[in-house]
Amino acid sequence: MMSLKNSLPDIVLAVLLLAGPCGSTAVSSPAHAPGLPERGAAFPAIQGWKLAVDSAVYTPDNLWNIINGAADAYLLYGFVDLHIGEYLSPDSIDVRAELYAHSSAANAFGIYSQERKPEYGFVDVGTEGYIEDGVLNFLAGNYYVKLTSHTLGAKSRGALQTVARHLVSSLHQEKGFPSQLGLLPPEGKILKSESYIADSYLGYSFFHSAYVAQYDSGGRIQLFVMEFETPAAATAALKRYLEKIGGTGEGMEEGILSMPDPNHGTIGIALKDQYLCGVVNCEKSEARGDYLNRLVKEITSRTRP
Repeated sequence: MMSLKNSLPDIVLAVLLLAGPCGSTAVSSPAHAPGLPERGAAFPAIQGWKLAVDSAVYTPDNLWNIINGAADAYLLYGFVDLHIGEYLSPDSIDVRAELYAHSSAANAFGIYSQERKPEYGFVDVGTEGYIEDGVLNFLAGNYYVKLTSHTLGAKSRGALQTVARHLVSSLHQEKGFPSQLGLLPPEGKILKSESYIADSYLGYSFFHSAYVAQYDSGGRIQLFVMEFETPAAATAALKRYLEKIGGTGEGMEEGILSMPDPNHGTIGIALKDQYLCGVVNCEKSEARGDYLNRLVKEITSRTRP
């Protein structure tokens, strides 16, 4: 299995001293998105464990100081702030907890989905989590939480999951993925392949807020759904796309069209109310049409009053 540690940002921080008195240090936070708890409460005490909370608070202004090259990706997904705590179990297993708060549950899922892989080992923590020796990362509402330990093996996994469960309880976040993911048809979808792309989907600045998933046995086919503020905004985005690729929109029937894209081959796209949806990397016209019809059917059934 691919190493999760290799996929994490290379963070170099001095480990907080845990030999002192047990307790959490309250820290003040800058203004942040509604629904996010006070960070002192977010690091709960665990009976028998020692806890130290880092007084440093990382915001969009200084996130580069701790994750450097990865900061841009986090900022793209509405990063609000980062707080760090260090736990030490009664048998001296250390667990470092990093709480990345984002402006919405969709944005938190977005950055989480960029780092998870379908082949990871998943655990039932928060909305979803994945684990490997010394690492447990999970999604909980507006939070992407990263836990690490220098200890490996079964004891480490148990300690990581203990801290994760306490954090989930303390964060008070609603469990569940963004509802828009339900618009992607389940048949043929590759498990854990869903993601959220906040900006410039397929490289086009006017395509944003895209929920995507991989399909077929090889995972090459990609389906997407973009929800715009109004039907007029969705129509405007489609018009800009056609202008960009030199398309005319001729042949569109009942809001469905297939057209050559100079950067991505033939793309099937459908316009339904405030939604643009489509299929990429599907060369067979019959299959492409079937995917488009299924997308429109899902959108119609789930958005009908």
